[in-house]
Amino acid sequence: MQIEPIGKVTEHAHRAQFGMVLDGEMSLTIGGVTRIYRKGDTYFIPKGVPHSAVFHSKVFVVDFFDEPARYKEKS
Repeated sequence: MQIEPIGKVTEHAHRAQFGMVLDGEMSLTIGGVTRIYRKGDTYFIPKGVPHSAVFHSKVFVVDFFDEPARYKEKS
């Protein structure tokens, strides 16, 4: 995914998510703990854990969600 520096994504929760930052900088707050993530960093958000994000720059991430139907196939 490519995410513009949109500022804050409000706290929410869903099924498990694992990701890796390919480029850029963002802060993730996972279960009340905030950390800055940069190129090469990975993160894991367990199912049901509240989390939020702040995108400080354009960010490129690869995310894997424990939700087979989260995104529909593009035609």
